[in-house]
Amino acid sequence: MAKRFLLLLLPFFLCFTASATHIVGGEFELRHISDNNYRLFFNLYFDQVNGSPGARDMAVNVNIFEKGTNSFITSIRLPFRSESAMNYTNVGCTTSDIKTTVMLYYEDVFLDPAIYTNAAGYYAVWERCCRNNTVTNISEPGSAGTTFYMEFPAVVKNGNAFRNSSPKLSPPPNDYACVDELFYYNFGSTDADGDQLVYDLVTPLNGNSSPTSIIPPPTSGPYQEISWLSGYSKDQQIQGDPAVTIDEKTGRLTVKPAHTGLFVFGVRCQEYRNGVKIGEVRRDFQLLVKACRKNEDPIVSAITDGAAKTYKEGELIRITPTSSRCIKVYFTDPDKDETLRLTTKPVNFNNNYFSFKGVTTGMVNTAGGEKVLEASLCLDRCFDTKGQTYLLDLIVSDNGDNGCGLPKTDTLRLSMVVEPMPDKPPGLSFSTNKTVYTVDAGDVLTFDVTGRDPDNEEVIISAQGKGFDLSSQGITFDSRTGVGTITSPFTWQITCETIKQPSYQIEFKVVSPTCGNNVTRTEIVEIKTKQYNITNNTASAGQTICTGESPIRLTGSLPAGGNAPYVYTWEMSTAGASNSFTPAPGANNAQHYSPPALTQTTWYRRKVTSGLCTESISEAVKVTVNELISNNVVSGAQTICTNTAPAILTGQNPSGGNGTYTYRWEYSHESESSGFKPAPGTNNQPQYQPGALTQTTWYRRVAISDPCPAVPSQAVKITVVPVVTENIISESQLVCYDKTTKPLAGNQPKGGTGTYTYRWEYSTTSATAGFATAPGNNTGATYTSGPLTQKTWFRRVVGSAPCESISNVILATVDPLPDIPLARGATVCPNETATITASTPVSSYKLEWYDQPTGGDLLHTGSSYTTPALAASKDYYVQTVNSNGCACSPRVKVTATVAPPAADAGKDKTIIQGKQTELRATGGTKFSWSPAAGLSDPNIATPVASPRETTTYKVTVTSEYGCVSTDEVTITVLPRIEPTNAITLNGDNVNDTWHIRNIEYYPNCKVKVFTRWGNLIYDSKGYQEPWNGMHNGKPLPMAAYYYVIDLGMEEEPISGSITLIK
Repeated sequence: MAKRFLLLLLPFFLCFTASATHIVGGEFELRHISDNNYRLFFNLYFDQVNGSPGARDMAVNVNIFEKGTNSFITSIRLPFRSESAMNYTNVGCTTSDIKTTVMLYYEDVFLDPAIYTNAAGYYAVWERCCRNNTVTNISEPGSAGTTFYMEFPAVVKNGNAFRNSSPKLSPPPNDYACVDELFYYNFGSTDADGDQLVYDLVTPLNGNSSPTSIIPPPTSGPYQEISWLSGYSKDQQIQGDPAVTIDEKTGRLTVKPAHTGLFVFGVRCQEYRNGVKIGEVRRDFQLLVKACRKNEDPIVSAITDGAAKTYKEGELIRITPTSSRCIKVYFTDPDKDETLRLTTKPVNFNNNYFSFKGVTTGMVNTAGGEKVLEASLCLDRCFDTKGQTYLLDLIVSDNGDNGCGLPKTDTLRLSMVVEPMPDKPPGLSFSTNKTVYTVDAGDVLTFDVTGRDPDNEEVIISAQGKGFDLSSQGITFDSRTGVGTITSPFTWQITCETIKQPSYQIEFKVVSPTCGNNVTRTEIVEIKTKQYNITNNTASAGQTICTGESPIRLTGSLPAGGNAPYVYTWEMSTAGASNSFTPAPGANNAQHYSPPALTQTTWYRRKVTSGLCTESISEAVKVTVNELISNNVVSGAQTICTNTAPAILTGQNPSGGNGTYTYRWEYSHESESSGFKPAPGTNNQPQYQPGALTQTTWYRRVAISDPCPAVPSQAVKITVVPVVTENIISESQLVCYDKTTKPLAGNQPKGGTGTYTYRWEYSTTSATAGFATAPGNNTGATYTSGPLTQKTWFRRVVGSAPCESISNVILATVDPLPDIPLARGATVCPNETATITASTPVSSYKLEWYDQPTGGDLLHTGSSYTTPALAASKDYYVQTVNSNGCACSPRVKVTATVAPPAADAGKDKTIIQGKQTELRATGGTKFSWSPAAGLSDPNIATPVASPRETTTYKVTVTSEYGCVSTDEVTITVLPRIEPTNAITLNGDNVNDTWHIRNIEYYPNCKVKVFTRWGNLIYDSKGYQEPWNGMHNGKPLPMAAYYYVIDLGMEEEPISGSITLIK
């Protein structure tokens, strides 16, 4: 049989009026209520077996002292409020050795900010005798006193209010434990302010109480400790292997006791904020050790769907969207009548997308009962490991010694790769079952919008106007979120502003966030507005008048449409036909309107309204007001040769009048001011072309624009002089296509003024038509043409102030060029000759090979040409030549192509040891990689490489022409990093910085360390100076911290935790 012991509390307060060995334990708690108002609690654990009923105190007087000076501040009376029994986890485990109740005391207190200002803080204390007289590890326990103790901070710090609630200690343990078996208890407490809690073991306080001074008068600290028996001490409060210890971060108590008995030990919970201690609470415990029967370990196993044998740790379970998502779990225990409990614990992930079906708690090996319990671990539809391997522990625990001692456990770790199941999309519906509505002004459109998710998951509904904002139209609709089904009402008050637009579209959307993604469905609802359009609203009599006249009456049509009698309003604008309209003066509310006399152009329109919202505005009519005619100016004074027609006479556009003008040109042989008569020919246009003249003549233009008077222009003079003679040029020529003529020459002209200018002209039409100024240098007595491509006629025009003489015409006949040859290039490997060929359909033509597109050296005459050995591609040019020596143009380019070495193994890469990468070669049709070790296939362009060390791969590439070339790529393999998981801050220069093995291979890494609350305390680019557990020059408290390491490569960041310890 093993031995067990029961954990019982001995915290800080006891106040009884009679001496008795009744104290099991107790503790204080100070809870902030509001402002400077607090509630002070005291829990007293009373020994019902050894304590007498008369030892119960109806109130306790708690004394407050100032730390540092130990000055007395005040005494607070806490009245008794209630008493309740401490029930054990398993009633069957109840032992007659100990029976305990909890006595509760509390009172509301005001901590005056004018008093509680001491930076060192304060402590609350109550002393009472006596302890349980059956305790095993202290001397004279029946006469030993207990001092209940708590520290708390000032309520004002640095002139500002400082609020704090003390830690709330976890309930005391209720079960005993066994000799030579491991026992633990989670002492982890909570703090309302999120402060850091640190736990340690302390020697319980005896204080000043005794059997003769049960409740001593208020006395400040320090307080006397209890006396240990031989073999016991602060570090050996319960002897064992290990002796009782507590985790400073979690508060987990652990002990494997060596002896039976009832043992007392003390625990302290210290409170830190921003690294500064602000308070502490003490508690004493009693632990009962008993002898227990041997408890065997339970057993857990699993089997996947369709598997022939049970799962073994290290095997990989793959679950696809179509495979079963449940894993059978079996658990048992060798002991008889053993109660078992099955639980799970994720190892490297934190979601809870799984659950159990079937039995997770039950009893095995009962008479006629089950020997093995069965459950199914089922994964949710959203469970997705995203290709990673997730680790999940299956944990079965027994009930200890019939549920009284520490349970035994067995753990099976599952390795899983899981894909999610597909999701059914959400649906959207409307209470009216309609998506098209027709509304009128004054209507109220209402309906309900409902979003549903077939998988009964979260659903969100919303709406958005297509091209307009819902709120701008007074639409009421709230986006809503719910689970499974959610409904939101839609309301729209239809106004005149609404029906200005004939139709609106509103997009309703339902979204179901599923497995981290949004699944969306939309519906378009169209709202059409009733339109009572007014038609046939027109105004007429647009007109032109002179300034100061009144227009004729403007007439309006009789409208049609609308839904009520018509109301007319005539409006006017002097700014334009579309803006700045105001009511017209005078009687403007009739069907027709008569404007007053006008001095500027004015636009009029008629507005017709019918009913509440319907109106129509006619197109504007324009009354143009003209000024007197002006700007009737003509030009064209010139000197011409006798018996020739002068250049056309032109005039500026007049202004004024009605804007539309008629004209009459007049001439005179007398002077610029007399003798004018209508000019012959077409004389009623803005311009005038006189006929050939033999004497000097004057011309003028008369402008007419009703209703304004006609206005004559100024007169222009045409001066007439004699002609030029003897203008004769040389004979016709024959030229090759696209070649120039021989120089064209002519006689010396006579006549005119004796001073001559020349202009050569050409025509490709005929000898009598189509002439234009010849290109190039065309102003000399002689002329050479540019390259000609067709039959061309040339002539020379001689001018002499201002007479001109046109020469005879000569013809340049063009011999067509032969057709260009058909040529073929060739492709060869480097340093080989290439034979290129050409052909022409006319046997009399010859083929000439050149090294330039024009000019250059003649390389060969014939139908083929063999190049010298080529190191690079080169262009050659071939032309055909006819019997007249005319060569085709342009020469045909023929390329001898040298296929260059094209092997490309890609860019060098860097990977982490154990990873793989794809090689990618280009430049040919056949590939061969070496070395072949570590390659998925050495004879393809894109093998996958998995080198264990840095390797240079060489690829040999063969092109489609048989040309062979090579290239290399290096895959650098970096070792994995190995961060240590702790820094020791004990000053021994060992492990006093955080060592990350192999981090030097990643100079571009980024290392960040965070507190458990997510505060960044270390940030490094590169890791030249290892982290030493400091932040802002100060050591951080002992705790677990969390790191993220980005290696500066295309890899997922590495994360984990590191612990600061002493």
